[in-house]
Amino acid sequence: MKIEIPYNMKFFINNELNEIPEDLEEMKKGVSWLKDKSEEVDQNDLAKKANLLSQLAGYARIVGDYSLSEESFNMAIKILDDLGNPELVFFNKLRMAVLYQNMKNLTKSNEIYSKAIKFIRGSNSKKVKNYLDFALHNYGKQLFEQKRYQEAMELFVEAHEVKIGKGDINSIKATELAMNLTKEILENEEEETESE
Repeated sequence: MKIEIPYNMKFFINNELNEIPEDLEEMKKGVSWLKDKSEEVDQNDLAKKANLLSQLAGYARIVGDYSLSEESFNMAIKILDDLGNPELVFFNKLRMAVLYQNMKNLTKSNEIYSKAIKFIRGSNSKKVKNYLDFALHNYGKQLFEQKRYQEAMELFVEAHEVKIGKGDINSIKATELAMNLTKEILENEEEETESE
């Protein structure tokens, strides 16, 4: 259940594969709006509160408010755990890996991605398997940032195959952009090696 936010919360992916707000000030207002809404929500509607906190965490990360993002993720995870929703707990923990990646805590994010991908591949749950492309794409992005381009490309290719199976056009485009940027870097590296 996506909450309609009365601000421009759109973002684009830059050449470093980072999410950049179309309008930073608008997104910051949206983050403030989500924070207020999450505090106002009826304590009897914990599912809605968790949803608001989860969205708040994601957008706070994009605008660079990492402490608010981490705090919101932790609160959402606690509520979802109390509500007995292990799939959404898992997904929010996976999204925290992206936060740790942005915070340059690569040890923590590497650990989350590695465990998550292994867990997803071994799971029989369709809901859990649904997160494989997200985990592969974002782990690939982290490897890209570490200049481990060949490993990143392998994850992007696998994520792309999964996304095509799901048919999510916007998500497919993001991974194709990542694949194209990585391919270009790998080709340039190959040319430099050959010219030496």
